[in-house]
Amino acid sequence: MKAEWTLPWPPTTTNNLYRNLPRGGRAMVPEARAWKDGATLMVKAAGQSLPDGRLVMSLQLFPPKGFRGDTSNCVKLVEDAVFAAFGETDHRVCELHVYRNERGLSQRIVVLVEDVRSHYAPS
Repeated sequence: MKAEWTLPWPPTTTNNLYRNLPRGGRAMVPEARAWKDGATLMVKAAGQSLPDGRLVMSLQLFPPKGFRGDTSNCVKLVEDAVFAAFGETDHRVCELHVYRNERGLSQRIVVLVEDVRSHYAPS
């Protein structure tokens, strides 16, 4: 079983997702929080469900022109948004693939989540 979503490119603050709080601790910056909440709603609205068992997650990143940011911060933000839609954490992801594509006009992130057994099943 597979589930796939296309999400908009996150805010340019993905290199600085969190800020230190005056009394200690860390909090997500408002722009990143708004993107995460919107992406979670998009995943919920798609009406798909997560496959059972251990998961393989693939992200195809289509960054905006001139993007020089750290793609690993995008990964964490996307994982949190997708799994929040199902009230879960990403603890079932046992394999992660990230592909950074050429910068194009359509800035987006394509997310594919599939069961590890079907990912490795012979075609």
